[in-house]
Amino acid sequence: MRFRVLGAVELVDDDGVTRPVGSTKQRQVLAALLARPGEVVTLDTLTEALWGEDQPATAVGTLRTYVSRLRSDLGTTIVARGAGFALDVAATAVDAGRFDVLVDHATRAGPAEAAALLDEAIALWRGPAFGDQADLDCVRAEARRLEERRIGAREARAAALLAAGRAADAVAAAEALVTDEPLREGAWSVLVDALAAADRPAEALRAYRRAADALAEAGLEPSARLRESERAVLAGDGPSGHGLAAAGSAARGPAASGPAGGGPARAG
Repeated sequence: MRFRVLGAVELVDDDGVTRPVGSTKQRQVLAALLARPGEVVTLDTLTEALWGEDQPATAVGTLRTYVSRLRSDLGTTIVARGAGFALDVAATAVDAGRFDVLVDHATRAGPAEAAALLDEAIALWRGPAFGDQADLDCVRAEARRLEERRIGAREARAAALLAAGRAADAVAAAEALVTDEPLREGAWSVLVDALAAADRPAEALRAYRRAADALAEAGLEPSARLRESERAVLAGDGPSGHGLAAAGSAARGPAASGPAGGGPARAG
């Protein structure tokens, strides 16, 4: 049995067939367990996820019924431990775990291999992480982490394509990302660098101006990294290399790269 959370929460059996997950409450229990595979999720956390502060007197007993029904679908995958339950599966039995492994491997690979690994990682996504279960209190942080890492993986992929000599592909990847994330400075830097590498300096400078305008609307100024990409184009030096150097940081996760992908300065 495999599990999917990079999109709606789903079960996939050993034959590759997607199986339904019972009722809404059962899906909520499964989502809570999938947010922390292998770890104990307490009864209090689970009942809070299901009913919030308005819990019925029978909350714990009803929760155990939902777990029992899930077990009938999953076998013995859900185990009772201490004051809660755990989904006793390997991290890579969940698509989010496989995504993390692929992205981690990409940070240590050469450009061509990194691009291929990131292609595979990004292809695992079917929609927003955890789908309609993403707003559960016990799921929200993991859903947010995955979404931020997905953005970082897309930026790293664009940089890897550029480093692999695939400037046109890097332009397309970076352009798609800045369309979705207009404050992602790292992606703008890769786009400027990729356009320069594709011998399109005028378009590279226009991309820089687009980035500066988007940042200004948010009360921000271009960071040193993005300004260096512009400087390299103006000097005819080719790509600055800053986008490539930051690719590993972008892929590693949100702690390494903030919402704007490079820390733009506040306009003063």
